[in-house]
Amino acid sequence: MTGAFAFLVLGMLGSGSKLHAAATARGGELRPKVVVSVPPLFLTVREIAGNDFDVIAGLPAGRSEHGHEPSAKDVKLLKSANLLVFVDEATDGWMLKLAGSIPRIGVLPAVKPMTYADTTGEALGVATRSLGSKLDPHFWTDPVRMGLAAMAVASRLHALKPGTAVERRASEFNARMQELSVKGKQKATSWQGKTAILSHASLGYMSSWTGLKVVGLLEPVPHVEPGPRHLRKLVAVAKTNAPCHVLAEEQLDRKTAGVLSAEAGIKVSRINPLGSSGGSSDVSGAYDRYLLGLVDEISGAFK
Repeated sequence: MTGAFAFLVLGMLGSGSKLHAAATARGGELRPKVVVSVPPLFLTVREIAGNDFDVIAGLPAGRSEHGHEPSAKDVKLLKSANLLVFVDEATDGWMLKLAGSIPRIGVLPAVKPMTYADTTGEALGVATRSLGSKLDPHFWTDPVRMGLAAMAVASRLHALKPGTAVERRASEFNARMQELSVKGKQKATSWQGKTAILSHASLGYMSSWTGLKVVGLLEPVPHVEPGPRHLRKLVAVAKTNAPCHVLAEEQLDRKTAGVLSAEAGIKVSRINPLGSSGGSSDVSGAYDRYLLGLVDEISGAFK
């Protein structure tokens, strides 16, 4: 046995042992453990995985995907996985730093991503120079792109455990996403002619297929609180684009939204673009409910 071949065989045996140790037993069958970062992606992977895989949410409820500080429990979960499903290193790279050599798939390259300049445009303001050319990772508010993500993940799941129906389920999910896009667009017709200021550039993909007009961001740069100058600009933007609403994210600071509301005399509504990985045990259509629920939240804000 040559050195290279021996190394390959030992690596395969090591992977098999790791798979056996990390997989979850159910009815005498081992189910590979898959940890998924953001809730909408978790809902998708959980559906297409069926009962063949143990799919677990990697981001605790109520936390933002950006800059999450994992606990010891989170680290233990990551290290026990057979596969990590994440967006990209810039968004949820905290998973990768802690998981060591655990196999992983970053789905952003598979969803035909756009840059922030394409999704959020002039609303970036001073952040255009730092963010404009970077890929916008918030694809999960676009059902068509979520369908592409499902197909990419299914390919990795099939390789992890051949002989399941995961690729068929992903294909059916992908086809359904085309229909969901049409349904969501119909529900969003009330948005036409109305403008919004967001907490940060999280709804760019949604705005591209629903017609939501984003004119400003509360955070001039991600995770940076606005100063007086930026707030004055937002007040002017809100008044110029009246009627304008602030769609403030539940996971982020409420203070800035309140100040802008008082200064510009505009309405603030709390929304949750991340959704939740909890809720109903019925996995079928869970992503659909998340997306249409977000559309309803925004529609309600504009009433």
